[in-house]
Amino acid sequence: MGGLGFRDLRLFNVALLGRQVWHLIQCKDTLCYKVLNAKYFSDGNIFFPKSMDKPSFSWQSIAQAAKLLSEGFEWTVGNGNSIRIWQDNWGFEGLSGDSICINKSLVKEVFVRYLLNESQDGWDKDRVSAIYGDFLGEKICNIPILHDGLEDRCSWFHNPHGVFYLKSAYSWLILKEIGLGPHRIFWRIIWRLKTLPKICIFCWRLGHNILPTYEKISSFRSGFNDTCPRCGKEKETLIHTLKDCPMAHKVLEFGGLDNKLLDGNYLRRVDWIEGAVRILDIKALSDFITGTIKINFDTSVHDKKAYYSLVARDADGFVLGEQTGYVNKDVHIELVELQAMEESIKFARSKNWKNVDLESDCASLVNRFNRRQEDLTMLGHRLGEIKKQSNIFSQFIFCWALRSCNEAADALCNWARTKNCCMVFNVDYPSYIHAIVLNDAIN
Repeated sequence: MGGLGFRDLRLFNVALLGRQVWHLIQCKDTLCYKVLNAKYFSDGNIFFPKSMDKPSFSWQSIAQAAKLLSEGFEWTVGNGNSIRIWQDNWGFEGLSGDSICINKSLVKEVFVRYLLNESQDGWDKDRVSAIYGDFLGEKICNIPILHDGLEDRCSWFHNPHGVFYLKSAYSWLILKEIGLGPHRIFWRIIWRLKTLPKICIFCWRLGHNILPTYEKISSFRSGFNDTCPRCGKEKETLIHTLKDCPMAHKVLEFGGLDNKLLDGNYLRRVDWIEGAVRILDIKALSDFITGTIKINFDTSVHDKKAYYSLVARDADGFVLGEQTGYVNKDVHIELVELQAMEESIKFARSKNWKNVDLESDCASLVNRFNRRQEDLTMLGHRLGEIKKQSNIFSQFIFCWALRSCNEAADALCNWARTKNCCMVFNVDYPSYIHAIVLNDAIN
């Protein structure tokens, strides 16, 4: 509109007013907040203000913007004093009163603090299960809590660091308005690939599941045989056509893919692509810095348990120590990566190492740690504590490593999952990973 590139000036204005909403949420010691708080939302919740006969035009605008943007904000649980069970979005997937499965008249709890245990450092599992049911209750009890009596934090859900930005707010409002799916940016990247147009079109059709497989045709043509015409054994689905069919299998084998990738059980195409990247990546470990101890760590989640491992090596690539462990919870993989990072730092401190180079193949965790801007999420809080702990080292670097550079830690993690154990090794590491360690040292 007007040549400025705005699709909707009304929504852009809402996003601009969202800055004021964010300012009121974060800066509670300002005169503006104290005046508006006393008059319009004395309980401190800007998203649910009091009804007034003649509110000011400025406040009406801010309140309307807060209402439209409320679904984009979420709460991180601290002491639970500020989060209303019935009204606020908190935890995962925006938990609110709509998630309660029993008769709401039987639920007397108003704030999340009533769902915490007596010491306020964990969840009251019995009460949570009674309100939300066993399945959802178990997931809620796995939600991490800000300890030491820290206050609840309100953050912007559509930014990985929880900080409100005008651009992300406007984009989110536009997506809500015109109903575009979450893969819009992915499709934009596809069309910018420097390759043949027919390959871009094929990727687009593949992602939208509109390729004419027999299974797809049978869904709208009665009596059509959906069996694969090449092997005649299974339905011709997309994943079968691309990977599981014996004919496709032979083509991929001829192309150089090994059986670990071809025989894996993948429900989604994106998981298979991830596996392909992992196996085909043949770049070796980077050169070691003299006097620096390099620690690689890795994680995995299996059967509601999260496993982690770390491998510490010297400048020649030989093992100085290893550790494995697990958490008896079904938690997000990024939180497990964070715990593995914490354990790696504890391990280095226990050995009194001064120069430490930490490596992980979790790019999002590395980017969060090295980012200097404010991070209001649970991960951001814990990474801030880790930064304080790392000050004890003379040199501390946390960087991203290719998956192929993390094979020793990955193999050790798989070993820990098989043995279901927590162990600490020095130079006497399991023979299961000896070949990988030796190969890394040679290369």
